[in-house]
Amino acid sequence: MYTISGVTELSTLENFDAEGYRLFNTDLRKVCELQPEFDLQKHFAEFGEKEQRHQFNISKYQEVLTARTKKINLLQDKLNFKMPFEEIEANKLSFLSDELKKKFHIVETANISSNAYDPLFLEIVEEYKDGIILDCGAGLRNEYYSNIVNYEIANYWSTDVLGVGEQLPFKENTFDAIVSVAVLEHVKDPFQCSKEIIRVLKPGGKLFSAIPFLQPYHGYPHHYYNMTWQGHENLYKHALKDIELKVIDSLKPAFTLSWFMNSYVNGLPPENREAFLNMKVADLIGSPIEMLNKDFVKNLSEEANFELASGTLLTGIKK
Repeated sequence: MYTISGVTELSTLENFDAEGYRLFNTDLRKVCELQPEFDLQKHFAEFGEKEQRHQFNISKYQEVLTARTKKINLLQDKLNFKMPFEEIEANKLSFLSDELKKKFHIVETANISSNAYDPLFLEIVEEYKDGIILDCGAGLRNEYYSNIVNYEIANYWSTDVLGVGEQLPFKENTFDAIVSVAVLEHVKDPFQCSKEIIRVLKPGGKLFSAIPFLQPYHGYPHHYYNMTWQGHENLYKHALKDIELKVIDSLKPAFTLSWFMNSYVNGLPPENREAFLNMKVADLIGSPIEMLNKDFVKNLSEEANFELASGTLLTGIKK
């Protein structure tokens, strides 16, 4: 196992590298294909610097390409090539067919999902340094590990294989460990996704799964389900032994409070924010019914109401 860090960097006048700039910015790749003489340095001077665009450190990026090639070669007999797929970049495989996109409502999005590696996750990486780990729904990673397959619906630079969680393109008993962090709330069918995770995990392999319970709405691009700890356990208890449930530091209620209150404040008109910020905690734990006519409740934006709602009501007519 080895780690590649510093793959991307902010483009500056001092470090500008035209090839790294072109490769990192996919919109510019397309422009350069159509206009081979396109002046990347001029683009950076006029737009890129203001937009704080990034670039690849070319030597590090080449290390990533080499590591990815080794991963895909290692997985040759473990990939389900009966599924439709294409090689979208050098040794980067996409099993994200139009049929799967439609079935599981996968759409293009400008949202970027990116989480730092949790210390407990890093312990698993070290524990299985001689094995292979699936990061199922990896998001954009800042570091690239030689023993981790980054699986995603989005084509980030760190993505190795693209596809959906409900139909993993790997054969049974492939991975020594699987990590799924802040993913199952975003998949259309978490029950099917959890079955797939178990299917491709080796007997005796370890699962590291984190799912939100009291987190506001956040779409990457969709947010379907939050779960109680019992719901989380229910997904896996039929297939796992020695299950241990924890509230780790990064999932403690303080994060819920901070996220909720910040979004609440930002959802208020400017004229109501100061009054709300000057309220005491004691003012907020009374009867909600008595608060309904307060300005901080009446004037909360519709977007914030949906993000932070205690629940939603659905009505409809059968087709």
